Amino acid sequence: MSVTRYEGDQPFVFTVYAKEDDSIVRPLLEALSEKGLRLWYDSEQKRTLDHSEAVASKLRRADAMIVFMSTACAVSPLCRRELQFAIELEKEYAVVYLDGVTVSDGLRMEFTLQPTLKLSENTVGELLALDMMQKSLESAAVLRVPSSPQKPEIGETIPQAVKEDPPVKEVPPAKPDPDEGARLNSEGTACYREKRYEEAARLFEGAAKMGSAHGAYNLGLCYMNGNGVSQNTEEALRWYQVAAEAGHAVAQFKLGHAHYTGKGAVIDGTRAVAWFRKAAQNGSGDGAFYLGECYLAGFGVKAKPSEAVTWYKLAAEQNHVVAKYRLGVAYESGEGVSPDAAEAYRWYLMAGEAGYTHAQYKLGTLYKYGRGVESKSHEKAFFWYKKAADNGSTDAMFAIANCYFEGKGVKQDAHAALQWYVKAASLGHKAAIRLCKKHNFKYT
Repeated sequence: MSVTRYEGDQPFVFTVYAKEDDSIVRPLLEALSEKGLRLWYDSEQKRTLDHSEAVASKLRRADAMIVFMSTACAVSPLCRRELQFAIELEKEYAVVYLDGVTVSDGLRMEFTLQPTLKLSENTVGELLALDMMQKSLESAAVLRVPSSPQKPEIGETIPQAVKEDPPVKEVPPAKPDPDEGARLNSEGTACYREKRYEEAARLFEGAAKMGSAHGAYNLGLCYMNGNGVSQNTEEALRWYQVAAEAGHAVAQFKLGHAHYTGKGAVIDGTRAVAWFRKAAQNGSGDGAFYLGECYLAGFGVKAKPSEAVTWYKLAAEQNHVVAKYRLGVAYESGEGVSPDAAEAYRWYLMAGEAGYTHAQYKLGTLYKYGRGVESKSHEKAFFWYKKAADNGSTDAMFAIANCYFEGKGVKQDAHAALQWYVKAASLGHKAAIRLCKKHNFKYT
């Protein structure tokens, strides 16, 4: 049978594999599809910006992901970008090794936290048995209750919620005592730091019943992490809501994030925005940042880049590093503000000095071309590229290789250039791979 990409509204599994492995992977997809697993795969050989947006939207909506890992997949920029995006979205995924590929340290570290399978005659059955696949099976409604909701495409109408927010936790009819609540929460915090989790959870619950927002939030943390109580995400969110309704900014942010990611709650842009806004208004830098993300992407609100910039600035005032980077991007591109290279440099510098890799790479590029800086400087460009490369940026690795090859910002060194080209290629940098193939440089 052929595999038809699932395009409906039910939960589905996103698949990642290199096109070179199609003859191996396609029979597996056919068998999984025949067993009732709803699948989506990218059939395009090349990516345009519009197509990349469509793929990202599908991955955002997917309930889980299968990575068919091979030598070709490990070095494929497209596969690596899809995997990176899935990690950022905190997606559940399984890894199937097709050959004896040796993955990078970063991938190996990431894969230790995920189910990994070796290709065998039992692979299809092993995949279908994983909890993360159950919701995407045609028979899932009979098999078990789904664990997480599907995600809406950016810009599409948010579907009617399939379940309401968990009700505010009912507390026994004891008269609130703020002083007693503060005392119990303080004692619980001391126990928690000493890893006496059961006692801490008991004290936090007592504090919450006395009206302590901090106690309710801390009890939610205990349930979320399974410290002192059985891990229970729904119970954690109930206690977060008790705290949030009492004005606890971090709890408000976490409720918004649950509706933003679908972790423990239904995906709902409207609710996410409402809680992010409350958190931001109560001083949460994370709340302000994610509210900016919603306005930039049009998630739960109409897309409005200028409004996104407003919230990014509020987050930056709370020292939110990624918000500073986003402001740099806005001023460099002119999205939501008037283009201003000097202002872009100022925000990139703040984020770069705080160690944010993407900002460091941007600083190198601004110095290389003399945009937004006092004067062009290949030496300063190399300095920032090196920082970004040391933090794992393959674009920066390729830029450093060019610096060594051309002798710009550093003494010309063909051997060093080759080392950086090969390193970038081994980590999937497309231009570096083309260069290595052209000159027959071994990079795997």
